[in-house]
Amino acid sequence: MERKLPMGPYGIYVSETHTFSMDAVLLAAFASAGRQAAQAVDLCCGCGAVALGLLFRGGARTVTGVELQPEAAALLRRTGTENGLEDRLSVLVGDIKTTLPLKAGAADLVTCNPPFREAHAAKHSADRARAAARGEMACTLEDAVRCAARLLRQGGRLALCQRPARLPDCFQLLRQYGLEPKRLRFAAYDRHRQPWLFLVEAVKGGGRQLTVEPLFTVMDGQEHSAEYHALYEGERQ
Repeated sequence: MERKLPMGPYGIYVSETHTFSMDAVLLAAFASAGRQAAQAVDLCCGCGAVALGLLFRGGARTVTGVELQPEAAALLRRTGTENGLEDRLSVLVGDIKTTLPLKAGAADLVTCNPPFREAHAAKHSADRARAAARGEMACTLEDAVRCAARLLRQGGRLALCQRPARLPDCFQLLRQYGLEPKRLRFAAYDRHRQPWLFLVEAVKGGGRQLTVEPLFTVMDGQEHSAEYHALYEGERQ
């Protein structure tokens, strides 16, 4: 069943299969820090939480969402239409492993909240759409990095998130495809627990200088952290 959730000044359509979590909210905020991108592409966009977050946070003037599953793409199209975003938000149903009908070297920013589990580690599910969103059944981390490297202009940025166990693989792939890690941030439930997520920004053709940003925490003692409140206050504008 479809339903609409608030996101900034907009409403976003989700379903039981195609929805989003804090990972997407964090990625949109992380990618929106700094200069605004004229043209952004959100790979594996799902129902469009990252794409919509980029628009209302000022991270991009226009965003193209790329999604393999037509049902998820339809949710984002509906979101764009009902919010009057047709001139800023477009949706492409396509496979990032193939040559997409997007101009190579034209994007200022590419974002990706990819499937986290490697194919051999992914849990099988009777719901193939949900399984594909969570595990590398339809695309791998390398597929996402390779596609981003092709779409980005020189000096363009890729922002993605992943599980910390895959950080070495991620950095190796980024450099393999000419994308230099420049910003790194971890997210944890609180400062006493291991992070569940990292966010990284890499620049195409960038120099070797990495900044590790302060840890994002959900909780500060018994209360939600100030940054957590700020993150979700932005979602509820």
